[in-house]
Amino acid sequence: MDGSSLDRGARGKQPGPHVEKRLNAAFVRKAPPGRHTDGGGLYLQVDRSGARRWLLRIVVRGKRKDFGLGAANLVSLSEARE
Repeated sequence: MDGSSLDRGARGKQPGPHVEKRLNAAFVRKAPPGRHTDGGGLYLQVDRSGARRWLLRIVVRGKRKDFGLGAANLVSLSEARE
C-alpha cells in the first residue's frame, strides 16, 4: 500500500480543484444546456435557447451568492477566470 488512498475524500476523489476538468474555448462554444464548472466558483450557464453566460458563485456572510460576469460571447474564458 503506497498511502495514496489516504489522500482521497469520502467519495474516492482527490480534494481540491480538478484542473484536468477545466473548461476550454472549444467546449465553451459547443457546451450543451446546463451549468458547467471551471473550478474556483466559475460556472458557464447554458440555456436551452443556447444563451451562454458566466457566473461566479461565492459565499458572502455564510450565504451562497451567484454573480453574473456577462455573456460568454462578450467575456472570454480567460477574462472570466481573472
